[in-house]
Amino acid sequence: MIKKIQFLAVMFLLMTTTAIQAQVTTASMSGHVTDKEGAVIGATIVATHEPSGTTYGTITNVDGRYNLNGMRVGGPYKLEVSYIGYKKSVTTGITLSLSENYVLNIQLIEEAVGLDEIQIVAKGGSSNMNSDRAGAVTNINTRIISTLPSVSRSLTDFTKLTPQANGAAIGGGTYRQNNITIDGASFNNKFGIGQSMPANGSPISLDAIDQISVSVTPYDVRQSGFLGASINAVTRSGDNEFRGSVYTYLNNEKFKGNKVKDQTFERTESRYNLYGIRFGGPIIKNKLFFFINYETEKTIVPGPSRIAATDGNPYTDGSNNIARPLASEMDMISKYLSETYGYETGPYQNYSNESPGMKFLARVDWNINNNHRLNIRYNITKSKEPLYPSTSSSQIFPSPYDRSYNRRGMYAMWYKNTGYFQEQNFSSVAAELNSSFGKLSNLFRFTYTNQDEPRSTSGKAFPFVDILKDKTPFVSFGTELFSHGNLRKVESFTLNDDVTFGVNKHTITAGLQFEYNHTKNGFQRFGTGYYAFDSWDDFISNKPAKSFAITHPNDLSISQAFPSFKFNQFTLYAQDEINISERLKILAGIRTDLPFYPKINTYNPKVAELDFDSKKFDTGELPSAKVLFSPRLGFNYDIKGDRSIVLRGGTGLFTGTIPFVWIVAQASDAGVLQTTYSGKSIPSFKPTTSEILNEIYPGGLKAEPALPSAIVKIDHNLKLPQNWKSSLAIDVKLPWNMNASLEGIYSKDIHSVAVTNVGLKPDAFQINGYPDQRPISKKQYYQSKLKNVYLLNNAGENEYWSITAKLQKSFENGFDASIAYTHSYGKSSGDGIGDQVGSAWFNDPRIYGSNSHDIGYMNYILPNRLIASVSYRKEYAKYFATTVSLFYEGGESGRFSYLYANNLNNDGGGNAMLYIPKDKSEITFADLFDTNKKSPNYGKVIYTASQQETDFWNYVEQDAYLRTHKGKYAMRNGALMPWVNTFDIKILQDFFIHAGGKRNTIQIGLDIINVGNLLNSKWGIRHSVNKNNILEVANMKEVIEGNGSVKPIFNFLKNGKEILKETYRPNIGYASTYYMQLSLRYIFN
Repeated sequence: MIKKIQFLAVMFLLMTTTAIQAQVTTASMSGHVTDKEGAVIGATIVATHEPSGTTYGTITNVDGRYNLNGMRVGGPYKLEVSYIGYKKSVTTGITLSLSENYVLNIQLIEEAVGLDEIQIVAKGGSSNMNSDRAGAVTNINTRIISTLPSVSRSLTDFTKLTPQANGAAIGGGTYRQNNITIDGASFNNKFGIGQSMPANGSPISLDAIDQISVSVTPYDVRQSGFLGASINAVTRSGDNEFRGSVYTYLNNEKFKGNKVKDQTFERTESRYNLYGIRFGGPIIKNKLFFFINYETEKTIVPGPSRIAATDGNPYTDGSNNIARPLASEMDMISKYLSETYGYETGPYQNYSNESPGMKFLARVDWNINNNHRLNIRYNITKSKEPLYPSTSSSQIFPSPYDRSYNRRGMYAMWYKNTGYFQEQNFSSVAAELNSSFGKLSNLFRFTYTNQDEPRSTSGKAFPFVDILKDKTPFVSFGTELFSHGNLRKVESFTLNDDVTFGVNKHTITAGLQFEYNHTKNGFQRFGTGYYAFDSWDDFISNKPAKSFAITHPNDLSISQAFPSFKFNQFTLYAQDEINISERLKILAGIRTDLPFYPKINTYNPKVAELDFDSKKFDTGELPSAKVLFSPRLGFNYDIKGDRSIVLRGGTGLFTGTIPFVWIVAQASDAGVLQTTYSGKSIPSFKPTTSEILNEIYPGGLKAEPALPSAIVKIDHNLKLPQNWKSSLAIDVKLPWNMNASLEGIYSKDIHSVAVTNVGLKPDAFQINGYPDQRPISKKQYYQSKLKNVYLLNNAGENEYWSITAKLQKSFENGFDASIAYTHSYGKSSGDGIGDQVGSAWFNDPRIYGSNSHDIGYMNYILPNRLIASVSYRKEYAKYFATTVSLFYEGGESGRFSYLYANNLNNDGGGNAMLYIPKDKSEITFADLFDTNKKSPNYGKVIYTASQQETDFWNYVEQDAYLRTHKGKYAMRNGALMPWVNTFDIKILQDFFIHAGGKRNTIQIGLDIINVGNLLNSKWGIRHSVNKNNILEVANMKEVIEGNGSVKPIFNFLKNGKEILKETYRPNIGYASTYYMQLSLRYIFN
């Protein structure tokens, strides 16, 4: 009967609380209390967070077990266990890690022994051996945060401590596939453009962070919303002592190296200054606490390091940072635009931009009573980042140039006012109530986040223009082609409630969650107009442009439209932690997610009537609601019973998300709110939007839906991506407080998300008698006006595995160290790269065409990664302390693909993957002629077929990937960049000052990233690929028209003006040099 009442009470709490992606913001403790006879039933358990006096209490159940939930992370804690007739047991020095359960078993001793109480000091503090975790987790506390070398001071800078990480890509997922929360509130870049977190990846100050937890395989069903990793963090709280810090960080261009091997490049002006304060303490001792943090920063950001060519410093291959355009040409173009149109371009080299920013956070913690604890946190961040013009040329028809080139290559230059500023405004509120009702605990959380990111530009509005030379980008000017009226805004609300209670050997958690998101997007690609001209002469003589595009509102007032959509998700979950025995714990749970999309008002009848291979599309329809199930099972087995050897692992399903920018694109590109005009008649150049539209629409613009040249459609049956993760690990406690672990992880996508152009007919041909038998598209479309229909659907596959060996020395006597090696493998049907759905379709090069979704290596998974860290702190002479921390990372520095310089697939997608001939019989070269009409060699052979053949095979033999894959297709991301070793160091010098009976500290800090390059200019160097599109089909037109009867002949391309002889060149820039930052702090207690 009692069990029935407990069950009904739990269900009542669940059903009366409405609450996607709630994460764990607390820690917990559990254990088994025994005496020499067995379990002790009814023992009183009291845990005290000593800095704040916060207490947590319970009693042991019929099995002698206890559970304390919803506890503040950190410590130190004191755990007191008492029972009539036994000596009180007191354990001190306990430190709790975020999202983990600390296991502490206690054996009580009878009073007759003659001791008042049993005193125990927890050794190892927060050691992983004390945790009953099942999956792969990396915990980062305030000590690590304060001592790890870091210049960016970004939360994600610390994910590099996760062995399975490669930057922000973790555990087989892309940078977009993590779920990042702070105090349970989503800090994801939900819109999906830019870094994985909003505010340029730094929406909160590091001085406000208490702990970070990176979970790759958490089998706790409360953690979801990711395919890569769950990154949780909690902010600092006040306690019973007033304590804080005033600090500043600074660097400038003199803090950066400018020498790579024997080459020196010119430093451009840069300056960074940050001033901050953090302060916390009691409002009412043991009861009410506060914490605040404020930072302001100002950055002078250098412009591009490249310089224009001169007669004395001519352009070669760009490796010396000298670009193709002459300084005299850049000056002439700028002067012409100013005098003719009144448009000021700004400088093109040796310039800098200013980037201001601020961060503020306030938090209050209230111990209402022993059973109820409330915390509320608010933070806001504002910044403004200067960026270069986009490299994209998507949605421009005809394409202005081959997409293997882009306007930021070393053969091109642009002006300062051609760039833009990305403003980053982010705010968040989180409120959490933790309550205890006897053996039942409840957590209720409300969060709100607002991601508000408009763009701004310098100079007046002016069409964006690409001037070409020899069919490749040369000079660009005008208003950045994707920035006019650009806005990214996502507002999110979440509610969730978790109930946890224990029944005998079971600890049951159940929860209900609700998330609401409203996304608003201003995206008028080519909003001021876009033109591409074959030459500067064509532009000034007003000859027809090669390409043109403009997006305009379908509104007579020409006021900008802001497409929007709403996304909601309901979630219900439950799990049971089962203590099978003293040694074995099983975690079994299930999570159900129900995402749904309200209807959007962008139905276009002109699109709906068109037929695409017996399919029709409604641009006002979003996917239907579908329940997604995520069952999970984890275990932790203490093999010897003393937690010296632990076997752990699990398996389960995880549900991810889709970038909102891909979803809102359906409304943006439907032709209802706005229209992109491209691929039709090309108007003459006009400097204003109104003049352009008057020429395009001589009868006036009509306020009605238009038929766009391309649309985005979300498949009605689309499911959110899911993957199946499994892991198995063994942890071993070694002498000298060291732990070793060996861990394997495997994951495979269940519902991958891909983009398919369903407007393209599958008609294709193969070349007769030719070793390369890929299908070559006839490039025929179902509709002549609406050619491209980018369908976001469930297609393709991803597979990942890794094995990690790690050795860690826990913090003791001022010293800690760790070393980890990870070997990884990852293949997928696409890397999911692209801010626009169309870009995601053609950005991934393919062997068999962009609709094939063929398998290649993941570009964010590298086969080998070795990391190591060591830190030592020493106090001496009463008034001083020195801390030295070193972080090492070694591994391949990236992947790349070998492509053709044009698209042999002929499907309008990305350039085709290279077929590597097995010998000379499988490839024929053609003489290369000078096509520059101003050249004295115009029309003459400048690179013979025989020379190309010799140089091509010499290149193949020196390249490890090509040499070992002859007679095969190059695989996407199959080639690896060279191994690079980098060392980062942090030095902290403390000076102690005694004031008011307390010891305060003046601290001077120096962070040096890639310190090896400071010691030797040949160390720590990264490389760039000289050229990955090494072959161009010289007779592409004839091959297509031959319909399988004409074999391709090729040109082996030069690297600029130089013969291509080597795969790599040193990256002559800041990516290869050291970078220092100085800090000064006053720390008071």
